[in-house]
Amino acid sequence: MNVTPQSILSVCEATLQEDHLVNGFTLIDQKVHRIHVKEKSTSYFPICNPFEAMGRTFDDEGNNSGIVVRFAADRKSREIVECTVSLSDLVSSPARVVARLADKGLWVAANKEAVGKISELLSLIQPANDIVTVNRPGWYGQVFVSPTGQVVGSDGNEYRLAKGAQYENAEPSGDLAGWRTATSAALHCPNGDFLCMGLLSGFAGTVVNLMQEPTSVLLNFAGTTSRGKTTAQRLGASVWGNPVRGAALVKFNATANSIESIAEKANGSLLAIDEGGQSGMSGPQYQTAVFNLAEGSGKRRLTASATERQVRRWSTCATISEEIGFADKVRRDGRNPAAGAVARIWEIDVDDAVILDGVMVSKIDAISQHYGHAAPLFVQHLFDAGYVNNVDPLRKRVADANDSLSKRGDAPQKRRVSGAAAILLVAGELAQEAGLIDQDYDVEGAIRRVLERSFLRMARNMDPVEAALTKLREDIPGRVGLDVLELDYEPDSVRREIVAFFGHANGPDTFVTEQPNFNPDERIYFIPVERLQELGGGNTAASTIARAMNKDGFLIKPNKKNSVFPTMPRGQKIKHYRIRGSFFHDCSSFGIAAE
Repeated sequence: MNVTPQSILSVCEATLQEDHLVNGFTLIDQKVHRIHVKEKSTSYFPICNPFEAMGRTFDDEGNNSGIVVRFAADRKSREIVECTVSLSDLVSSPARVVARLADKGLWVAANKEAVGKISELLSLIQPANDIVTVNRPGWYGQVFVSPTGQVVGSDGNEYRLAKGAQYENAEPSGDLAGWRTATSAALHCPNGDFLCMGLLSGFAGTVVNLMQEPTSVLLNFAGTTSRGKTTAQRLGASVWGNPVRGAALVKFNATANSIESIAEKANGSLLAIDEGGQSGMSGPQYQTAVFNLAEGSGKRRLTASATERQVRRWSTCATISEEIGFADKVRRDGRNPAAGAVARIWEIDVDDAVILDGVMVSKIDAISQHYGHAAPLFVQHLFDAGYVNNVDPLRKRVADANDSLSKRGDAPQKRRVSGAAAILLVAGELAQEAGLIDQDYDVEGAIRRVLERSFLRMARNMDPVEAALTKLREDIPGRVGLDVLELDYEPDSVRREIVAFFGHANGPDTFVTEQPNFNPDERIYFIPVERLQELGGGNTAASTIARAMNKDGFLIKPNKKNSVFPTMPRGQKIKHYRIRGSFFHDCSSFGIAAE
């Protein structure tokens, strides 16, 4: 339905005529009037321009109730303005609510009584529709809310993306055929492999969010200028909207806190951060920002009244372009990059990319005229393929792709990066199924070639000690109950090889059985000396690993001189290290510098 000033006038007139709760108001000469009855005389006083109450609204958790209204702004252009009136604000600060509406363009009579009557009218109106207003795009069960404001799917409720979370430039441009021609030129050019990664990033975030992945996919295009890093990002951004401004592509000149805001707005879609090297952050700060971006959760903060703010959350795909890679940027400030952070960002080196000629650049740049058509078709294909109703086959498809790109026994860091590549691979296959990418294009071949180069770079970037620590952190918790057992396990009931033990301290050298209310952070792990190197990946000596743990306060020593305990608490003659559970279970110990 095309919303016009006249259609809003008609809806407002019908509401004032038909809703018995608002019989103290009427519409005269295209203005809302209050009706004043005194003895036998009736007077009419204008209070505001007409507005339409579109529906009652609340967020996806049932909080933040309000009324969604729209009106024609009292300006020459008469543009339609849509906003939400908070019911809590209407009760506590009615004059402020009316003032905000006036600020957005609603004509309001400049007298105190009119302001009071407008707030009264807003509180009396009972719209027939319920609207779920969400503050970030993405999947909501059987519904996908696009950052453009478009809604795909239905669960019986009407959904609306808050205006502040929508793209500034949300309208598509050109047509799908023009976009396909431009993206096909990119895929088949000499730099097609890494440009393919950029294009697939535009689809990957929707898959990540649908699968409810605990970490987002991060890609880092690194290399000298004019190699096509930003072009790769624009290809992904064109899936959703304007690839130059007002949509998915942003400059990395923000603070770490504001990154949380733009990441949440990219939930289920794409965040393309251009010129990451110009962020102004130090190496440790940049490392923290990258880690938090991958983990998909902002910091916990308090409001001015000391109540806790809602934590920002996101699950998406993000790309960063910069002239030096993530690990090199951290090293430049005198720090070794943490293995856990290196594994969370897929670094794609473009230094050997060719500088394309003007004709090819012009063909690819056609995405600046044709964009915003692919995303809704991709989302619709996920519905048509049945993945929205049952996401488990999609998860299996990604897991199988990961197993084809790396081996299950590979280092966790390598598996993380191949896991990101697997999501891009499946996203690319889905895009081909939806008719968005040429059927004959070898998506898997491009991903494998880029991935192999990245594995070589990753091996150079990761400090071997950090790599060993990361492997221990990621492996040991998952092996509890399998071959990492409590001290007082029943030997006869276990027929497998045991690699480590754990217990809860109840004195200087006494330990008790774990109870349901015990915190895993408070465990003590007992790892035999000959096992520690093996469990750390086999490339770093046990004594070196132990020294690193001791430096960070995770190693328990029998005395100042020794790091190894000669006997277990139950008296077995096993030389072992004792390691605090917080090393394995506290995510803040992943080698990431705090801000």
